[in-house]
Amino acid sequence: MAKDFEPVRDRLDGVEINYKDINLLNKYVSSQGKIFDAKRTGTSSKHQRRLAQAVKRARFLALMKYSG
Repeated sequence: MAKDFEPVRDRLDGVEINYKDINLLNKYVSSQGKIFDAKRTGTSSKHQRRLAQAVKRARFLALMKYSG
């Protein structure tokens, strides 16, 4: 049901967030299509904004589903 995250440090530090990297983006999206919050994933606010923008771009270009 829920994915296990370790919010110890920023998991996306040093990782390029790109809307074409669907495998990375799917780790931060629930089965219902909702983007997990930064508190749950342990990402910084800067990376959370970039992640949300990348997910929205991927959805717009039909690389990801809007819902589960």
